[in-house]
Amino acid sequence: MNWKEFTAATIWLFGILLSILAIFAITQDVKIAVGVLSLSLGILAIIWVSIARKSLSPGSSLRAYTTHFLLSLIFVILFSLWNISDELYNFKGLLSYVGYLFLAVSYIVFLRAAYQILSIGKEFGFQTQALKIKSVMEAKQDSSEINKAIKQSRPKLIRKSKKVK
Repeated sequence: MNWKEFTAATIWLFGILLSILAIFAITQDVKIAVGVLSLSLGILAIIWVSIARKSLSPGSSLRAYTTHFLLSLIFVILFSLWNISDELYNFKGLLSYVGYLFLAVSYIVFLRAAYQILSIGKEFGFQTQALKIKSVMEAKQDSSEINKAIKQSRPKLIRKSKKVK
């Protein structure tokens, strides 16, 4: 890490710490402060996932998976928003359960994304490729150990150099 990167990272860290302190100072309530903090981290995650999604090829499996992940994040954010609102306005009756609906939908979308990961694994055959790579690596390691044993068992030749005048 060079000096410029270190300075930038230090400024970012300082800014984040000041933001966290400001949230706690403004709200005066720990539950709301933690909710606002998690909400801001969720929004940052949505921004990064959106940027990553745009860089992926349209119609690709990975882009579809990223879309499901983005939807899950959105529902988690909605749950966080509802949770903060419930803390502020003290909802009664059925309104107090709406947040759990957002959370349940988020889990359903996560399940769909997990199924899609399984499909991607089957599509590209990662498991079979991993087994092939592992066997090649083990064969290479075995052959390098055999070569090392052969080298150690050979008598060492001592060369004498003659000085030329």
